[in-house]
Amino acid sequence: MYAWSPSLGAAWRRLLSWVSARAGVDLAVMDERDPTPLDELWQRADMGCVFMCGYPWALRRDRPRLLAAPVPSPRRYGNRAVYVTDFIVSADSSYARLEDTFGKTIAYSTEHSHSGYNAPRYHLLRYLTPERRVLYGSVIGPLVRQRPVLDAVVDGRADVAAIDGYALDLLRKHAPEIAGRVRVID
Repeated sequence: MYAWSPSLGAAWRRLLSWVSARAGVDLAVMDERDPTPLDELWQRADMGCVFMCGYPWALRRDRPRLLAAPVPSPRRYGNRAVYVTDFIVSADSSYARLEDTFGKTIAYSTEHSHSGYNAPRYHLLRYLTPERRVLYGSVIGPLVRQRPVLDAVVDGRADVAAIDGYALDLLRKHAPEIAGRVRVID
């Protein structure tokens, strides 16, 4: 879910290999580019160690055992394991406020994503009025993963999207040339 660059993919493989060795269990590391929808992957009975979105985890009756939650290093997390959703636009767009994107195109990852679907929907509710019952002219998705959502903003298919803030922060560190193509608007 968070292997958005080659260096991130390598870091996750090292971490999961270490977990596998410490647990004494052979684990097959799946590539982030696997085309299987995350919703299907999270339903697998053979999950060994998974970095799983909190929303589908909370929905499961047979929840996998929670081992840890990340405490991201950027200041905005305040040394806490908090969840952040960022609304992004193209870095060279003229949008100054989230409201400037209304009437345009928004992209999303999947209905089972908290940061890519549910949190943004909740956040956008405050902008609905009896006079403005629809915020966006078009919606593209599901794009399944969050990196394709970011790519949709970068290549102009979408004007705005909401993505996982932790993933964006990882991208800023490991692939600043990609992260620099978008900016956070809200």
